[in-house]
Amino acid sequence: MQGLLMALGAYILWGCFPLFFNLLSHVPSIEVLANRIIWSMVATC
Repeated sequence: MQGLLMALGAYILWGCFPLFFNLLSHVPSIEVLANRIIWSMVATC
């Protein structure tokens, strides 16, 4: 049952990504890329 709920949550989250990206349309892509790189480094160190 837990796996089913996790899969359902993942599908819902994946379906909401276009809405999230639409909200970021005014942000320059280089800024998004820089944030992803920095926060990935923080999360893995």
